[in-house]
Amino acid sequence: MKKLLAILLIAMMLVFTLASCDFFELPPETTTTTTTTGATTQPEPDPAPAHECEHACEECGKCLDSECTEAACADKCEGHVPPHVCEHACEECGKCLDLECAECTDKCEGHHEHSYEAEVTAPTCENGGYTTYTCACGHTYTDDETAALGHDKVTQEAVGATCTATGLTAGEYCTRCDYKVEQEEVAALGHSYNKEVTAPSCKNGGYTTYTCSVCSDSYVADQTAALGHSYNAEVTAPSCLNGGYTTYTCSVCSDSYVADQTAALGHSYNAEVTAPTCFAAGFTTHTCHCGDSYVDSETAQLIHIDANDDEMCDHGCGTEMLKPRYTVTLKYGSHTKTLEVKEGTKLTEADLALDSKYPFALVEWQKDGVAYDLDATVTGEMTLTAVLESYKLFESPEAWKNSGSTTNTEIADETNPENTILQFTTVGNYSGIYSQNLHLHEDFADVRYIYLKVRVSVDTKINLRFFKENNAFASTYMQAGENVSADGKWHIVCVDLDSLTTFSKEEIKLMLIMSNVAATVEIDDIYFAREEIEIELPEEEKPDDGIGVKYDFESGADKWVTTGSTTTVELIQTGALSGTQSLKVSTGANYAGVMNYSLSDVDMTNVNYIYITIKSNTAIGNLQLRIYADAEINDNRTNGITATTVFEGSDYKIIRFDISNWEGIGFKTQQFTKDDISNIALIGAYKGTIITIDDIIFASQELTFE
Repeated sequence: MKKLLAILLIAMMLVFTLASCDFFELPPETTTTTTTTGATTQPEPDPAPAHECEHACEECGKCLDSECTEAACADKCEGHVPPHVCEHACEECGKCLDLECAECTDKCEGHHEHSYEAEVTAPTCENGGYTTYTCACGHTYTDDETAALGHDKVTQEAVGATCTATGLTAGEYCTRCDYKVEQEEVAALGHSYNKEVTAPSCKNGGYTTYTCSVCSDSYVADQTAALGHSYNAEVTAPSCLNGGYTTYTCSVCSDSYVADQTAALGHSYNAEVTAPTCFAAGFTTHTCHCGDSYVDSETAQLIHIDANDDEMCDHGCGTEMLKPRYTVTLKYGSHTKTLEVKEGTKLTEADLALDSKYPFALVEWQKDGVAYDLDATVTGEMTLTAVLESYKLFESPEAWKNSGSTTNTEIADETNPENTILQFTTVGNYSGIYSQNLHLHEDFADVRYIYLKVRVSVDTKINLRFFKENNAFASTYMQAGENVSADGKWHIVCVDLDSLTTFSKEEIKLMLIMSNVAATVEIDDIYFAREEIEIELPEEEKPDDGIGVKYDFESGADKWVTTGSTTTVELIQTGALSGTQSLKVSTGANYAGVMNYSLSDVDMTNVNYIYITIKSNTAIGNLQLRIYADAEINDNRTNGITATTVFEGSDYKIIRFDISNWEGIGFKTQQFTKDDISNIALIGAYKGTIITIDDIIFASQELTFE
């Protein structure tokens, strides 16, 4: 079959070649026939060449080309098959050498031996490779096939479009062949402008800035004209030294400039003559209305003269001319005072009087340890020393100033000046009064003790606070004081200054008298003493020995808190008389009770016994008084002092708790002393018990009750 196809192909090529050769031959010469008719003769056209069939059957001669439309080939071959032509014939016997040829049945019997040449076809990206073996006789076959290589792809990254530039999609191509995925163009995004308006100012015009929110590209447009300045004028008048001018200031933008200058006025002086005296030179003072001044024309100081021999300077300066003058130094402890007296002068009480601010009474003056006689005359320089005694101080209310929340300060005269009383009322803790003009810092070197005779409306501690600065609110101070009972009687509070060591006595500048609770405080006298002194109180004013403080329920139930599961604490009126108050406690579980949150009113140092007037609606056993060193209910306490009395019913009982042999035995934690006691608690009322407490008395010794 292959040989047949080859023969047909060769025949077709020969026919095509012959036809081509005919095409390129020159046409035959033509003759021109001329007819004389008095007109031009035209040549006759060549006849059309006859059609020659390119594909004619060798057997019948008819056209084999089914697509040929020429009229000469309208009669087609009816199917004659051309004879087979062997492509690979043996040169010796002429028989077919192609063992695969099915047309040639008579094969060469071995006159030819194949000699092949190899032609390698390399693999490509899409097709595999192979080797073609061909013999000179035309026989061929393929072998040694290899797989296709596949594309060697290179990726082309996408390029994003911007506001002004186009972008590209991703693409790829093969480095070995023509495979390619083309990148496609992406349109530019275009700008997205935001506008910002700049208003016009006095100097500059306005405009709008357009800025792309994507790429920040910007441009300016919509310009408007500048507004121009609006100036206000402020005139500065000329002075002696400086010229005048006008300042023009824009009311819109504050731009300013100066113009309209005028010259300085220059000084205009007035002269004032000061005449010389015996004590100073004379001079002339020149003063301008602007305050500038200068001094000149000095004249010499005068010299004392006594031309009329009257022992006085003739210039009228009052200077004695003949008798010498001496200095007398007066010493009041650490305070000194000097006098200048002439010879033969006798000192008077007025000359030697103490400064009104010095807080001591004068006993006598001494010279060299001997009492000084006021009748003696001064004959030379000398020093007199004051012998002082303890001094009772009182001043007007204006000499005292409130501190903290003190509400008032007043001085009342009960019957006569000897009984003048200073009174102040406080409404908060640590309030009081301080002296504004004692100037104590000049004199405290000789003071050791300060005594206050006081009476208070509420049990409180009266403190004296001493400041290093003349300021009642200064941070540098030292303090001491004593507890005072509100029993309607006068008490003495003493402070030893030598026990205060924050700073020296000489540095004391201010004294503050203060109460540590809200109370009315009356002060009858203040004593400053170098040594301890005895101050007698009227017999009826002395406090009863043994009784320290009776706890006052008038202040309310809010000073008591519950312990355990106590449900209520309330203040009730138990007597017929108005103001007779008791504390009522209702319990809800075993070992419940109440605790006072602060014993700041009581100095427990001198307390040996605590008496409690109490009643209960049920029998109580193991009633305990627990004592704490903290303001909170915790383990920093005693394990309880148990009462020996068990009682029940509606009658009041007095229970005594003895702490005279206080050892400070702590419970679970550290020990503490009576100085540390801050709270007491009543523990032990059983579930459902209602107890009523009428009085709590703190005493230094045992008491007997009706």
